[in-house]
Amino acid sequence: MYEKALVAVDGSKPSLKAVETARELARKGLLRNITLAYVIHIPHPIDSVDGMVLDFIPPGYQKELLGEARKVMGQARDLFPPDCTVEAVIESGPPAETILHMIDKERFDLVIVGHRGLNQLQRLFLGSVSNKIVNLASCTVIVVK
Repeated sequence: MYEKALVAVDGSKPSLKAVETARELARKGLLRNITLAYVIHIPHPIDSVDGMVLDFIPPGYQKELLGEARKVMGQARDLFPPDCTVEAVIESGPPAETILHMIDKERFDLVIVGHRGLNQLQRLFLGSVSNKIVNLASCTVIVVK
């Protein structure tokens, strides 16, 4: 049995399958406390071709991202029965690094992630979030496909 599980959620189909996996493990009595984690990643300034740094984030962009995160987290939370202990947390930062920090800080003993998330471009250049978590997490990791 796992005492504390973190489930990474971003609204993608694989992340919702991760939520369903956590729900089933909880239903079977294998999970006690579940934390749903949504990480908002706001990109850093991008260097343009002519050397100028573009540091423009459209007005309301962060608010829009937060609204989407809250919507997704509400939908994910609704998949669990009322008697399940589920906490929803929204963080910001690079997804893999933020999740790894949460794992160590809160001492999770299980992490459940989807095999891929919403950001395919980031995956191309930086590697997948799930791959980084599998290789660097200090606890058991379940990758759901």
